[in-house]
Amino acid sequence: MGGRSPFIIDPYTGERRKAVIKDIEAMSRLVDALPNISFMMSMGIASDVAEYISDLCHFQYMVSNTTKPIIFTAWNVNDLKEIYNMCVAVSGSEVSFQKKPFALLYAMPTDPLQHTYEACTELIFCAEKHIPLIYVGGPLMGASSPVTIAGSLAQINAEFLGGLVLAKLKDPGAILIHGGATNPFDLKTMNSALGAPEVASFEMVTLGDEVINMARRLKKGFNLNKEMLGLNAIDRVGPGGSFMMDKHTLDFFKKEVWYPSLLDRSNYTSWEKEGKVDLGKRLNKKVREILSEHRPEPLQEHIKANLKEIIDNNVARHLKEEKK
Repeated sequence: MGGRSPFIIDPYTGERRKAVIKDIEAMSRLVDALPNISFMMSMGIASDVAEYISDLCHFQYMVSNTTKPIIFTAWNVNDLKEIYNMCVAVSGSEVSFQKKPFALLYAMPTDPLQHTYEACTELIFCAEKHIPLIYVGGPLMGASSPVTIAGSLAQINAEFLGGLVLAKLKDPGAILIHGGATNPFDLKTMNSALGAPEVASFEMVTLGDEVINMARRLKKGFNLNKEMLGLNAIDRVGPGGSFMMDKHTLDFFKKEVWYPSLLDRSNYTSWEKEGKVDLGKRLNKKVREILSEHRPEPLQEHIKANLKEIIDNNVARHLKEEKK
């Protein structure tokens, strides 16, 4: 789950409202519990903390509520340095973090073909400290990139290569991850077609977990060997028979057939008898159950104290600078 959405859909009221820091905590716990979501990224911008420390607070609440890899953002290189200090605090040392990094920075060039001061300084710091970096463009086709898919992808690639060269000049061992996506720009409405990126939804993430599970089953494919062909089963059952109680079915139906946990395969009559519970309600129920019951593996108390001290020092430094 990722992004900088200013709004969320409240899982208890169904209302669209501004994200707060407790939402970052809740989404982190949800992601921690969902078996097919592989990483966590802040699902919103907390409106109840000061903007100058919000990226630090986002990281603090994520790392305190999930053991999964974290993709984070930083407003500037100074904040990146403090988040790196938080990573070191969690890992125990710089060597431990660099040997097994659990956090990746998400940074972007500015379309078209610009590497801002903020992006360049973050690229260099990540290279120096061996922080994995996802450096991705996200241009709007027809606005900040060519309108064609091929042209937009060519621009994304050029932007990434520029960042890659800068990072590798600092350290040949710098770790950069290629990515990015071209985004349609609707020239009729003059709006981007990004699928409502300004709103985050706990239910949508939970549905994503189900879809990823299904996609992994499709990607797995199937084995074509003597056992899987089931010729002996076909011979046993014979013409007009049923495979339902055959040993071959009992041995393999759970392994071969994908069964959803949230998508309902019941026929209409059965669904009606069960109360006509639609997908949205089932997703919301699952979200509430996880938020009520799941407790992630806690950080040690001295690590929590170190994270809090880093944030408190940043607040004190900011207030001191304001008084000058």
